[in-house]
Amino acid sequence: MHSTVSFVLLLIISLASAAPMDSLMTDFLVPCESALCSESEVASFMQEVETLIPSTNIYFIQVWAHEVTLLLCSETTMLAELNEFELNSTASITNIRPSNHCAMYESL
Repeated sequence: MHSTVSFVLLLIISLASAAPMDSLMTDFLVPCESALCSESEVASFMQEVETLIPSTNIYFIQVWAHEVTLLLCSETTMLAELNEFELNSTASITNIRPSNHCAMYESL
């Protein structure tokens, strides 16, 4: 019994460490001129994200007032790039959640 539990735990840890973090649902607080970010402001912000995190596929999810939610998909972990992004952007990251939606968006 003990060896079975150890094997299962080892397998879970191995799978978790082998899979890169490639899908993050990320909320950004974006400075916009009005109470709701316009389409052009969101498009400009997405271009900024593409420029600062070039190895990432970016998908627009929603805008709520000044909060823009993007799905970020990459073959490698993006946390260091997101830290660097926050240092070089006028926007700030308010929330990052793991997601499993990249496969769905990238198959479209």
